[in-house]
Amino acid sequence: MGFNANKVETPQGTKSRGVSPPLGGTELTKQEIEVLLNLIRNSTFSGSTLDILYTLVVKLQKQYKNQE
Repeated sequence: MGFNANKVETPQGTKSRGVSPPLGGTELTKQEIEVLLNLIRNSTFSGSTLDILYTLVVKLQKQYKNQE
């Protein structure tokens, strides 16, 4: 089950809560990487996903350090 919004309308003059719209680029911002790393840190994973998760976290950390 997931959430699917085909069209989202916001009143004119209101600002979003700091989330930028997708721009088509594949690079993550520093803030996006922080969110992902915090979500991973606060989650529980089974043994079958640990190997790929470790590789993913290493890549995210490298990209995060390169943006500093």
